[in-house]
Amino acid sequence: MRRMASFGQNYYPENSVASMGKNDMRRIRDYILEVGEPLLDTAIIADLYYHNPRQGDYEGFRFSLNYRLSREKDFEFVGVEGARLWSTKGLAAIGTKRVKASDMAQMTSYLVDELERQRTDGTAEGGAYQHLLTFFEWEYGVLPLDASLAALLPRPMLPDQRSVVLRFESPQHYTNHLVEVRYPTNNRGGWLQGLEDFFHEHLVPGALMTISRTAEPNVFAISYEEDAERTERLLTLDEKKNKFAFVNVTFYCTVNSDRLLTQQKYGRLRNLKSLPMNERRKAESVLEHVFEAIGEQLGTRSEPRYMSTLDELLIGYTVLRPGSQTLLSQLLRDGDDYEADEATPGVYYFTPEPKADADSDDDDEGEDEELSARGRYSRYEDDE
Repeated sequence: MRRMASFGQNYYPENSVASMGKNDMRRIRDYILEVGEPLLDTAIIADLYYHNPRQGDYEGFRFSLNYRLSREKDFEFVGVEGARLWSTKGLAAIGTKRVKASDMAQMTSYLVDELERQRTDGTAEGGAYQHLLTFFEWEYGVLPLDASLAALLPRPMLPDQRSVVLRFESPQHYTNHLVEVRYPTNNRGGWLQGLEDFFHEHLVPGALMTISRTAEPNVFAISYEEDAERTERLLTLDEKKNKFAFVNVTFYCTVNSDRLLTQQKYGRLRNLKSLPMNERRKAESVLEHVFEAIGEQLGTRSEPRYMSTLDELLIGYTVLRPGSQTLLSQLLRDGDDYEADEATPGVYYFTPEPKADADSDDDDEGEDEELSARGRYSRYEDDE
């Protein structure tokens, strides 16, 4: 029997696979680096080898290219069925460098069970995905890969594939953004990254956005509903001081008023600490901190006791890390220091262990920078 070579669902006799040497690999790698982003196999073939689909050996050469690249350690397949993209060592990372992949994988691990239920109950694929942005997602340009988003996006093409690169086009602004999808593995969750610029230029936390398919399997449209100009004092992160503060922001997108983080409604959010990412990985610790920061104090300094609602806790929690109502309900149910109000559904009490007095935070009242937007979409500059 002849030995067979395989790539994805395609198989060819191994002795009919075209040879490619070190010079070929070097040319391809240099070209990808020159362009500055992952390239389709068809683009590599057309630009470097001048083959076109009308040639009789085109599909065989295309298979050979993909097969040879898959066996080289300097290349990584980041494509999907119908759009085979290749990345290489040395390309700039897509998305934020402010959150490590290991931290994001841990913080989104709560989604693993949800995705498993999707696979077992046969959840249908959707044609569009609508989502209210949380503060954490807006700040870092990421989206947790929940069951609804996973149903919309393509699945990995290869068994050991850990990520794909997609292109998100904005029909409202004629811009496009490379987005990397990290798939969940074992007990580590998945997420999207690469939307930080789009979120900061056009949206605010609490905005409703939509992601939908296009005719191309690796291209998606991202949009939102535009609205009249509006200025509110919203929560932001001052990275220089590593503090949360409220500043004036002008925006032009439709928002959910219950999720818009205004100082008037959610002033206690300024009490949150911008915890290091390795501390944000600990779901239980983050919930305790959020409860203490935004909950209503019913006890004393020596015997503290706090009250808050599930909705308020979720808003504060998703300022610091990804989360869901299901996750918080489980943490509140399992935690020994939490108690549900039997008379009022959705209200909880937190009675932590007494702690030694700590130095109180400096009063930073008046330190909030007055910012306003110049130009169209949430570009901030000091008024001073």
